Amino acid sequence: MKKLLAGFFIFTVTSLWILSQEQPIKVEKKVYKSEENNRLYVNKDLGIYIWLSTSPDSNAEKIRLMSESSKEYSNPMFFDTEGYNTVRSPWRVDTTTKIPIYPREDIIFEVYADGLPPVSRSVFRASSSTIIGGKQYYGSDLQVEIHASDAVSGIESIKYCLNDKPFAEYKEGLTGFKEGENILIYYSTDNVGNQEKATEKVFYIDNTPPTTDFVIEGMTNEKYVSANTTIQLTSTDSLSGVKAIYYRINSGNNNRYYKPVPVSLLVAGAGTISFYAVDNLGNKETEQTIGGKKSALENEPSSVPENVTFEFYVDRDPPEIKLSVENDIYNGKYDFISPRSKIKIEAKDEKAGVEKILYSINSNILDNEYAEPFAIDNEGLKYVRFKASDYVGNVSPVQIHAYFCDITPPTTSITIGSPKYASRDTLFVSDKTKISIHASDNQSGIKEIIYSLNSEENMVYNSPLTITKPGIHRLSWTSSDNVNNADTVKTQQIFVDNIPPVIHYHFSVESIGNKTIRDEVYTIYPTNTMLYIAATDASSGGEKIEYKINEGNKLTANPIKGLIPGNYLVEIEAFDVLGNKNIKEIKFAIEK
Repeated sequence: MKKLLAGFFIFTVTSLWILSQEQPIKVEKKVYKSEENNRLYVNKDLGIYIWLSTSPDSNAEKIRLMSESSKEYSNPMFFDTEGYNTVRSPWRVDTTTKIPIYPREDIIFEVYADGLPPVSRSVFRASSSTIIGGKQYYGSDLQVEIHASDAVSGIESIKYCLNDKPFAEYKEGLTGFKEGENILIYYSTDNVGNQEKATEKVFYIDNTPPTTDFVIEGMTNEKYVSANTTIQLTSTDSLSGVKAIYYRINSGNNNRYYKPVPVSLLVAGAGTISFYAVDNLGNKETEQTIGGKKSALENEPSSVPENVTFEFYVDRDPPEIKLSVENDIYNGKYDFISPRSKIKIEAKDEKAGVEKILYSINSNILDNEYAEPFAIDNEGLKYVRFKASDYVGNVSPVQIHAYFCDITPPTTSITIGSPKYASRDTLFVSDKTKISIHASDNQSGIKEIIYSLNSEENMVYNSPLTITKPGIHRLSWTSSDNVNNADTVKTQQIFVDNIPPVIHYHFSVESIGNKTIRDEVYTIYPTNTMLYIAATDASSGGEKIEYKINEGNKLTANPIKGLIPGNYLVEIEAFDVLGNKNIKEIKFAIEK
């Protein structure tokens, strides 16, 4: 049986109640029709009743549909699927002819069921924030944005409650939070009445800077203090807490406060200490200044600032001290010295005078009293710590200087390139052979490489060298590092051979005459003649002979035989083991 579904209407029972100012406002679950896309959305928790009418008139008679086959699941019925749902009638029928349309398809009424609440989130924006003891702090410029999203019917509203105020509709970013604790509660509702669980955010606003107090420890009599007086600073902050205290001496740079500040840091002529504190959100306290100015007359106090000030006339300056090195000093990765170096410590004090200088080597305990320059004679990195004291107890800060004592000379070697040839105890090279001298030093590094030839004047090595003069030579070389440690002198005997071999030849039989061709005389030999070729070298030896007959391929077979009648030009090349080459040409003729 075909059923025509002309229209349907959905009814729900509503209720609205408010728990309290701090509780979300309960809303009804409902049906919502979107003006944007004309879709019908229904809360998935609502029961659905379907009414039938044969007229588009909203006031026409309507009959509620009853189900025979699924009576227990209808009136009301519930949508089973989140999002897209349908109410269907089998087969589409032409509205004029009342004949089913082929191919057969259902008539579909779309309904979108929404049973899930929206999701809200908050975004906190501030120039400064921090977490202290599990509490979230922000600066006074905090702005909070609340965003909500819903996957089906869309957002109807976002509600929020701040502190003890009633819930209100969220429209734009929230600002102007109170100092101290703030409680923000918010939730969103979609267009069919699904309401999310409220979210609570607890946070703290801190726009009040810390307060810092000072105590002068060691003051002896009114404005007069001893050289060991210190300034102790303490700061408090009731909210985010103190992050740091900063102080500066006179008009110098700000320093972070960690421990009491000695008044000995004040320079002569102007003695002020300024300080302030900053909390963990960057709120900065107004700077305070304590101290005073020194009069031109040492026994007469000068005028002082309006705030707390003190003056003093004691020797609070420790001796000036410096370190220097006599002999063999090189600045590289470290300050390198040698066992010949003398470390000199100098101190001066224009007031009470220097009492003593103490130093140590690789020890935190300065138990050596300096008397004269001293040396370090064992290798390695050495930390020289030193200080000086005057006769009123002012002690200079311990200074540390690292020196690397280098007692190991460099290692020097040579590399002889090609060509070269060793025969027994003699090394043969040519005038083209490159000789390289290498030096390495693992401490202060190479200063220079020195070489000499045949005990002549020493030369500084900069690049590979060659020896051009033939004969026997004695090469000596050494190197020194940057603190003048020198390697032992090494030598190498070298024979320079740049003279090629001498080429010799003879025929196995006597010539049988001569002939002249184009003004050139050819000696004639019979067909059974063989030509013998040889070469001799006075120095390195190791001869090799190659030849070409009438500009043919290079050959090495010796003697040359099997010669047929004709004119011949034999080009001979002879080499020694160093590549020195000699060339010779032989012209002759073969006839029967």
